Amino acid sequence: MTAPLKAFLAVLLVATTTFACGPASGGQPAEREWPGAWPVPPLPVMWLEHPSGSIWGTPSHYCWRIKAGGGRVCHEYEFWSGIDDYPETAPGKQIPVGIESETTPDRMFVQTFTRHGNLMADFVQLAPTYPVLDLDLAPGHYNIRVIGQWPDNPGAAYVDRLYNDVAYEFGLRIRAKSSCLPSAPAR
Repeated sequence: MTAPLKAFLAVLLVATTTFACGPASGGQPAEREWPGAWPVPPLPVMWLEHPSGSIWGTPSHYCWRIKAGGGRVCHEYEFWSGIDDYPETAPGKQIPVGIESETTPDRMFVQTFTRHGNLMADFVQLAPTYPVLDLDLAPGHYNIRVIGQWPDNPGAAYVDRLYNDVAYEFGLRIRAKSSCLPSAPAR
């Protein structure tokens, strides 16, 4: 093989690899790497209605159809990478999940993990029309993943439906129950 042919093949190999694999992503989803290449519709957004204010979720993953009859775009973020804050919550508290979406999800689930990633409760179903987290947990720090599923083909029979899904992660700290006893009345 001649030197010019070897050089040409080397350049072709590098160019093909860069085109096929794309630039280094640094954990960013595809639509941010190549604007306009993946026309994903605006994805639903979720948050928790905490007594101290809204807690905005950190994206966990999504898998969404690009357009009717088209393929799906899926991306999974690094688990728990965006959780820095663990707002305090009373044990047994119920916290509503807020959803900004064009339609109501068909199904909602929650997964509860310890702060270190140990699964505590897997895929507990929530009411999709008014999802509420029931935080009957022992005191400690928890990572909560809320998953919503929207039908991709809503006219299909329930067992044949395909789903678009989006998940967000939240940090919460369950405080210990107060052990203070009321003081005795003064005599």
